[in-house]
Amino acid sequence: MAFPLFHGSFGEDGCIQGLFEIYQIPYIGFDVGSSAAGMDKALSKAIFQALNLPVGKFVEIKRIDWLQNFKHCLKEIKDSLKFPLFVKPGTIGSSIGVNKAKNEDELSFYIEVAAVYSNKILVEEAFEGVIEVNCSALGYEEVQASVCEMPVA
Repeated sequence: MAFPLFHGSFGEDGCIQGLFEIYQIPYIGFDVGSSAAGMDKALSKAIFQALNLPVGKFVEIKRIDWLQNFKHCLKEIKDSLKFPLFVKPGTIGSSIGVNKAKNEDELSFYIEVAAVYSNKILVEEAFEGVIEVNCSALGYEEVQASVCEMPVA
């Protein structure tokens, strides 16, 4: 039985789970599809929308589209969203390569940064005047909420 107890790419994104399944090694945690969906920010948002859950406005762009026609990508973003914007790599952990753009110059630069880490980039409208609270679901058949935490920047 494998216990994949590591964080981020290759550990939470379905890669190691796929390897376990190829070699028929039992493991704990989510399966390949669930792990991959959980690490893909735009796919997660699409799933939430399909379940009628509220989701902030966002645009997903592909690195290849950015490299081939960044002006078109910027127009799509500016036509759909209002500054300030958060720019995030689309398929890695929650904090690496994440930046807040207040104008078009910062937006372009931060997309370049995010593109280093992922071939998908997520651009989201920022929520102003809110606080962040983290809370995990613990358990399977009898789910309980963890202790809540408020991260300090």
